[in-house]
Parts: sequence; C-alpha cells; structure tokens
Amino acid sequence: MRNGGQQEQRIVMRQLTTVALLWFVSCTTVKAEPIDLSFIHQAVQRGVQYLATNQQPNGGFLSFACQEGEAGVRCDQEQTIWVPTLISYALQPVQAKEVTRIQKGIVEFLQRTMEPQGYWRYWPKGHTLYNTVSPDVDDTACASLVLHLQHAWLPRNIQGLQRLQDPAGRFYTWVEPTALDPGQQQLIRQLRVFRGQSLDTMNDVDCVVNANALAYVAHEGNALPNVCTYLNRTVEQGEVPRCWLYGESAYLVYYTYARAYESGATCLRPGLQRIRQRVVETQRSTGAWGDDAEQAAALLSLLVLHDHGSAVEKGVRYLLSRQQRDGSWPATRFLDLAPTLRFHGSEALTTALALEALAKYLRAREGS
Repeated sequence: MRNGGQQEQRIVMRQLTTVALLWFVSCTTVKAEPIDLSFIHQAVQRGVQYLATNQQPNGGFLSFACQEGEAGVRCDQEQTIWVPTLISYALQPVQAKEVTRIQKGIVEFLQRTMEPQGYWRYWPKGHTLYNTVSPDVDDTACASLVLHLQHAWLPRNIQGLQRLQDPAGRFYTWVEPTALDPGQQQLIRQLRVFRGQSLDTMNDVDCVVNANALAYVAHEGNALPNVCTYLNRTVEQGEVPRCWLYGESAYLVYYTYARAYESGATCLRPGLQRIRQRVVETQRSTGAWGDDAEQAAALLSLLVLHDHGSAVEKGVRYLLSRQQRDGSWPATRFLDLAPTLRFHGSEALTTALALEALAKYLRAREGS
C-alpha cells in the first residue's frame, strides 16, 4: 500500500507540474487582449472636442514658432496655411459630429486666404512674414487636396503646378523663387548646405513637397511616374529624412508618402513596402517610435498598407497613453530648421494626426 500510495502521489505531482507548465507557457505566449474599442472611441471624442474648442474664429488653428538661444527657447504663436490643411486631411476618417463644423471652418479659412490662380503660401495675409516668401507648391497642393475632398470650389491649378517641374519631372518648391526676400534665401541656403543638397538653383526640390504635390495630382486622376521614381529612390537609397529640407523626422516623411499612396499614387507601393519594414524594425519595446507626431505618423505608414500586426497594437496602446487631460496630444518639433535652431509645431496638428491613426485603427477593427 505504501508503494502504491507513493506511486499515486508521484503521478499527481507530475500532473500538477504539467498543468503549471502549460499555464506558464500560455501566459508567456498568448497575445495581449485586444484594445477595448470603447476606450478608443472615448479618446477620439475627447480629441475632437479639443480641436473644436481651439479652432480660431477665422477657421484656422494656432501653431508655435520657436527660436533656441543662449537665454533658452522663445516661442511665438502664429497661424499658417499648412497646419489647417494637414488637420483637415487627418480628420477625414474621424466619425464625430463636431468634425463637420471644423471642416467647414477650415474650408472657409482656405478660400479666404487663396491667392490668384489658386495658390497659397506658408503664411496668410496679415502675418509679418507674409511678404518674405512666395506662393509655394507644398501649401498649394495641400490646400487644393483639402478643398477637393470637401467638395469646395477651387480654380483649376494643376496645369500651373505641373509647369513648376524640373527637367527630371520633379516639383520645385517655390512658384516665384525670385520673390523670396534675402533673409529667406539665406535660410534656404543654410538648410541646403546642412542637408548636403546642391546650391545650383534657388528653387529647391524637396521630397515632402513632391509627396504632397503627388497626393493632390494623383487624387485628380493624373499619373506622375517621374515623381514616384524619385520618391521611391529616396527610400531605397536611404535619403530620408535628408531629402526633406524643412524637417528632421523620417517618420513624418514616411507619412507624406503614405498620404500620396492613399490618394491614388499606387506607384509608391515599392517604397511603402520598404517603409513598412523600417517602421516595424525601429519600434521600441514600449511601443513607441519617437515623439507623439512621429508615433501617429509611424502608425499611419503601417495602416495604409493594411498592416494590423503586433507593431500596430503596441503602437496604438502607446499613443493612447500619451493623450493629455484636455484631450490633446503634446506639440512636437514638426518642422525643424536644425542649423538655425528654429522649429515649428502645434498641439492641434499632433492631436489631428493621433485622431487619424486611431480612426483608421477603429475602421480596421470594426470592419467598416
């Protein structure tokens, strides 16, 4: 009986050990529970409310322009054309009643600030720096895309933009480069030397400008194979983010390529496939990629290719954890003019990008 009891005890112990081992393996291999979608819906509503509350009476949004110096960082608030255009695009997939009012305000702001022939420049009339720059392809393409998406009136300006291409078919940045004042010309020269770009002409070729122009032109059903070749090459040859004259973040460049692809430039798929690999490889164990704008941009670069893997899940969790009490996400150095110690950013813009990422994640999870 004693031997039989000991044998039975050993069998029971082996069974308990097996159960314990299976429990341990299951705890270490089973994926985390999916994110509660109701929590994401609440975060989106809070973010939209923040934007609705902070939209300016003229329909625009405030951003900041900062200068670093020996006494620290000095920041001034300002309004630009570029920030509202990006906010409007980002809000396209967001389902909330306040979005309609926000979009209406942005459309009115853009139509009031539009210049002859359907062009825009970085700053609207009334800004102290308005006359220091020319209308440009970047702001014009971004504003034009928004007006078309909102079914708002816009002069035919695509032919005018397509005349602003270099011999290789890539877009220049400035509509009238000779209109740049000496201070802006000096800034551009500093940036081009810093990025290792040629000084052969005052009118620069910039990858983000070309991606935004491609998004607009492709949305209207026009093919620009030379621009696609250029942008795909910047990814293949590791020229991102140096190809962006006005910023330091590869993830923000990737986002503009994803926007162009989503707008109909399917010729960017080879570049987007490489971008996907780089984004997944550079994610930290926390789920983070960089600052909050970069976090949203990295997620959107994956979501545009319908990637809903573990990198997206971790990235969304981290993005949700960064939302502030007022519903916003913190402002970041969106435009970073590194050699001049100047940078630009906006809480409203970061918030809109975060909302775009969350809305597209929701759409994928809910199958709509």
